[in-house]
Amino acid sequence: KYQEGIAAQAEKSFYYTSDIKLSEAPPAAPSSLGADSILFAGSDFAKLTDAEAEERIEQSMYWGDDADKAAAKKLKTVDEKQGFLFSFWRAEDAKLHATQPLDAHRLFMNRVADANKQFSYQKTPGWKSSRGRVWITFGPPPQRGIKTVPYDPSYKPYIILQYDPS
Repeated sequence: KYQEGIAAQAEKSFYYTSDIKLSEAPPAAPSSLGADSILFAGSDFAKLTDAEAEERIEQSMYWGDDADKAAAKKLKTVDEKQGFLFSFWRAEDAKLHATQPLDAHRLFMNRVADANKQFSYQKTPGWKSSRGRVWITFGPPPQRGIKTVPYDPSYKPYIILQYDPS
């Protein structure tokens, strides 16, 4: 009661979005497209130059199938290449049931770095060598699965990587 009248108090919730519009309805759940565009903007893919994107696509196709390789050949602009790389690695995340976004890409780039460290020769990066390609595609073999062949002048030197040593 206030000055011989009845006064009431009510509470009402209002929500606002980034463009500062008031609304009585709660905001809609963010769509995965919006989340992916935010993730893309913060990723390394958005910062790649054309030459870097070309090299990254060439590397990524070690894990790609024929459809991915055909789609990669049709890319013209740097934006298309960046978008392709992002969507390719998001799809790889789904295949590997990754717990964090772009985990598959981080695993892949660690393998590329390892291949470059171990198999680079003169001006050829390790990821372009045949041993580097096997390393990137299948991962490092178990230590007991690496067999070095004794030197024989009648053969070129080689190493056997056995992934299921018996």
